[in-house]
Amino acid sequence: MLNLPETAEITGAGTAATTAAIHWAPATEAYNAKGGTYTYVGTLEANPNFANCPTVTATVTVTPVQLVEIGLADGELPTMLTVTRMQVMEAGTLADLGIPATVRLTYDDEVAAQEVQAVWDMTLEQLRALVNSLENGQEGTAVLTLTEESLPPWATVKTDLPSIQVAITAKQVIPEADITFAAITVPYGTAYTPVASVTPKP
Repeated sequence: MLNLPETAEITGAGTAATTAAIHWAPATEAYNAKGGTYTYVGTLEANPNFANCPTVTATVTVTPVQLVEIGLADGELPTMLTVTRMQVMEAGTLADLGIPATVRLTYDDEVAAQEVQAVWDMTLEQLRALVNSLENGQEGTAVLTLTEESLPPWATVKTDLPSIQVAITAKQVIPEADITFAAITVPYGTAYTPVASVTPKP
C-alpha cells in the first residue's frame, strides 16, 4: 500500500493557507512485480473557494530485488547424487532421494532471506518412468533443475537456476556413514587386512 499524501496545503495571494483532499488515480504504467517507475496523478477535491481543481503528480520508483544465492538452511545445494533403481521405486517423495524439498533464498539490499518450497522440473513419477525405461542392469542419468515456481514473483534472477545431476545405478549404494572398521590390535610384523562391516538397512 503506497503512502501517497492524502491532503495538500494550498496558499493564495492574500488568503490564509488551507488544506484540500487529494484523490489519486491509478498509476499510468502497468504494474511490474519486479519493480519499475510509476506515475500517479492526484486531483484536489473541489472547494467553492477555489476557482479550479488543479492536479498534482507523484512519481514512485520501486527498486528491483536481486536474488543473489540459492542454497539450503544449513549449507549448499548438492550438485550430484547417486541413487539405486530400487530407491527410486520405493521413495515416497523426491526428498527421500536426497533432493531438497525446500531451498533458502538470499537477496540483496538487506531483504530478509526466505525458505521456500522447492519445485523441480522433474517429478518423482517422471523419475520412475525413466527407471522403468532402462534395461536390466542399465544405468541412467537425470538432471533436475529448480523452476521459477519456487521463487516469489518480485524476485529478479540474473543467473541460471541450480540443477542436480542424479545418477541411477543398478548397484547397491552404501553410505560412508554405514561403513565401520572394528578396532583391532596387531602384533608388529603381522600382516593385516582391515575388514569393514556395513550397518544393515533398517
